[in-house]
Amino acid sequence: MDFIKTLPLLAAIMAPSMLSAADYLDRSAWSWKTSSECSAEEDITGLAGIADGNTYTCWHSNYHAASGSAERKNPHWVMIDRGSDSKPAYGLAYLPRQNGGSANTACTRYAIYFGDKSLENTPSSSELDIIYALGDPAYTGTWDGNLEEKFVNFSSPVTSRYILFVNLESNGSNSAACSEMNLLASKAQGGGGTNPSGNFNAIRIVTPEGDEHRIAIDGSQLAFSMAGGNIRMGNSGITVEYAMSEVKHFKPEHYDFPEEELYVGPKKDIYAFPPELTLDREVLTLEEGKTATLTATLANVTPGAEVSWTSSNEAVASVDETGLVSAIKAGMTEVSASYGDVSASCMVTVTEAAVGIIDAPVSTVTFRRDGDNLYIGGLTPGNEVVLHSLAGIKVASAKVSSLGQAVISVGSLPSGAYLLSASGLTLKISF
Repeated sequence: MDFIKTLPLLAAIMAPSMLSAADYLDRSAWSWKTSSECSAEEDITGLAGIADGNTYTCWHSNYHAASGSAERKNPHWVMIDRGSDSKPAYGLAYLPRQNGGSANTACTRYAIYFGDKSLENTPSSSELDIIYALGDPAYTGTWDGNLEEKFVNFSSPVTSRYILFVNLESNGSNSAACSEMNLLASKAQGGGGTNPSGNFNAIRIVTPEGDEHRIAIDGSQLAFSMAGGNIRMGNSGITVEYAMSEVKHFKPEHYDFPEEELYVGPKKDIYAFPPELTLDREVLTLEEGKTATLTATLANVTPGAEVSWTSSNEAVASVDETGLVSAIKAGMTEVSASYGDVSASCMVTVTEAAVGIIDAPVSTVTFRRDGDNLYIGGLTPGNEVVLHSLAGIKVASAKVSSLGQAVISVGSLPSGAYLLSASGLTLKISF
């Protein structure tokens, strides 16, 4: 008899003590995914080997991958997709690789997650990345690095569709392997395995807008991530700020965090994001007499908070409490919005208005200046002529004579563009 062909038979004969089939849930309708898988060789048959009932065959992480790659080193994970199977699971059973009698690659530290949505996009680059992506594990613990079947008894029955088993550390190797993985139809009696609470310190950050971000701290490393934008973290000793487009890692000692000020305690929201104020534009050009509205956006403040507005040169352009900018005369001014200690500004350039009629063409109206007087002709007798600044302020007026002419004294007015209202018409003039 060929010795190689007898290996599965010998393995079955020499199989370790395992629970009976009745103690496990039916795996026939389940599917499996993994973060790392080795090509088939010897007893390694891929994910099929983890659920075929043959203790000789096994799943093995990809130890042929490049040294230092995520596929080569722990953590490695295996995800169970139970499909429509909603039978309660009372625990998880793990049997290390049995080939050769060596406990090399046996899981010695693990984490388990449950979910009603697929967990197949879970990162595997580091333990911290997994904690950031999924939060604290439902179960985590350690096992002896031997060949015996290990168990995790769940504190309450689990019906989740997806169950993620994460191999955090292995006996004598960065690779991981498993001959059989089962879910228990009842709690295991005895068996290896402990289920202590995790040693992770995962801190939630919730912004005033309701966005949630997580910081995962373990040992000497700190990892945190945010989609887009910037994040500031620190205390009175140091502030760290950088763009967050992917998960970052750093060692706190590089930033000299005072030990006595490090946060210790239960998970809670511990960081208040500073207020941020932005304007919808940084540059604005307006013609004399025109208006435009600047929009200010406040972030990380109580809803309904208001900003204050100022113009550095109100003779050029003014701004009201709503952000409405009114161009008065040619020049430049800086319009600013402020809230507390934060502010944002827009540079406003006012250009000289062309002289002419605003509302409608009028061929009968004439005007000329003679000394300090402005003569307007072609008007309806008895009406009043009113002269406004481009900001809408009345500066002079006069009655229209029976000859259809009005005379306005403008000697005290500065030269520039004005609005002239008469006989139901509005004209823009310059003198």
